[in-house]
Formats: sequence, structure tokens, C-alpha cells
Amino acid sequence: MAQAWLGYGNTLHALGRDEEALTAFDKCLALKFEASNLWTARGNALSGLRRYDEALAAYDRALAIEPELVEALLHRGNCLREMERYDEAIDAYHRVLSLKTDLAPAWFACGALFAKQFRHKEAATAYAQALKIDQQYPWTKGILLHSKMLYCDWEGMEEAIEEIEREPQRAFYTENVVYLPKQLSGER
Repeated sequence: MAQAWLGYGNTLHALGRDEEALTAFDKCLALKFEASNLWTARGNALSGLRRYDEALAAYDRALAIEPELVEALLHRGNCLREMERYDEAIDAYHRVLSLKTDLAPAWFACGALFAKQFRHKEAATAYAQALKIDQQYPWTKGILLHSKMLYCDWEGMEEAIEEIEREPQRAFYTENVVYLPKQLSGER
């Protein structure tokens, strides 16, 4: 029965109905169901509601049950990022990457946080790693190029510009940290 409530709660969360998802997760807890995936799911719903302190507590409960649960660690890092606790978020992502080195979203998240802290060389290194893992990961090529420009690393720039010009939709990023391809290539 608890698994059914968990599945129902996950479906509600996927639909953006996080308050209802929390009710379903509470029913699991009422049935004395304690599992790391339940606490992770609860944290995700709380994070969706921007109740970050509660979400962190839920992720911590999940990690108390299963200390190396990559999903809980990754979402914990995301939550810390939303709370602007950047160093702690980077530590969480590094812990994820110590367990699963080929997780492009964790590398990308590290790059974004390094960039926010003006640690551009580290950002470029993290973005390059994300790109090695997943060539299709959104925006990574453009952001890598931007990061390299900020610390004057010109190696591979021409190839990166050409690739972005072939696929300009991959060059845009929602926080406007990447310039348009024409701006990069010097065209007017």
C-alpha cells in the first residue's frame, strides 16, 4: 500500500501538484514506511514548493538511510544552490561526482556555481567535463566558450564558434551568460 502512495505522490510531483504529492507522501509515513526514495521524493516536492529548509531535512533523512544515494545528493545540491549556499552546493555536487563521475548534470551545476563565484577556469573545466559525457547537454558548448573567454583560454575557440554557428539553439542559456554567435565571431 505504501508503494502505491509513493508512486501516486511521484506522479503528482511530476505534474507539478506538489501539495497533493506531499499528502500522498505523508500517507506513506503514516504507514510506517521509511525509505530513502520516499524522503528524496518528499524533498523534491518540498523543493518544488520552495520550502527549501524542509526539503534539505528530507534529503538528509534519505541520506541517513542510504548515505550514497546519488539522487538525494544531487537534489540536495540543487536545493542548496536555490538557497544561494553555493559552497555547500558545490560540496554536495563533488560528493555526487565522487560516487558517479559520469553525471553531466552534476558537472554542469558545478560549472554554473563556479561561474557565479567568478571562478571561470574551474567553471570551464566543469563544463568541458559535462560536454565530454553528454554532447547534447543543453547550452554546455556556449557556456564553455563563454567561460574560456573570461579567463582568456583561446584554445579550441574557432571550432567552438563554428559548432555554435551550426547549431545556434545550443548557444543560449536562460541567465544570459552566453553571447550570440555573431557577437562571438565579431560579425556585425
